[in-house]
Amino acid sequence: PASMAVRWQVQLAQDDPARAWRFSRDARWLALGTTHGRVHVVDVRDGTRRELASGPVGTVRWLEFDRAATTLVANSEAGEIVAWDVASGRPRAGLLRTSRRTVQTAVRIVADSVFSADSSELRAWQLAPLAPFDNAAVADAARLRSRRTFFPHGFDVHASGRQLVTGDQ
Repeated sequence: PASMAVRWQVQLAQDDPARAWRFSRDARWLALGTTHGRVHVVDVRDGTRRELASGPVGTVRWLEFDRAATTLVANSEAGEIVAWDVASGRPRAGLLRTSRRTVQTAVRIVADSVFSADSSELRAWQLAPLAPFDNAAVADAARLRSRRTFFPHGFDVHASGRQLVTGDQ
């Protein structure tokens, strides 16, 4: 039976509140992004929280899990994108940058590809497999340019990674 009883509670620093949050599709994880660029992953079963290393510098405005909830991506208002392996908490890539600072840009992840729309560009990065050492690869962005402006939240990528749909303003 469902109840409204509190199961667990997450306490963040008072001067560093959450500004972005996302549940994984399987509802096992809750990701929280803060104003100071910290990213926390909470195990929904018991409320256990851990902070991921090497977060973005700016306020986290968007979080996205891949379909399998094995990779988490964060985007900050400073135009920085970071990807982590959820199980280990290790970075999947060095700091990725969009072309400008924005608070609107959504991020999508399909398999090992990260997508972000920014003005007249749609960028895609291919993440390297998780390395057995601490160095994270810096992925190079592929760019799709258009004369029309991409709406930052108005795009999606099919799970196969072969179909893209986007709208403009």
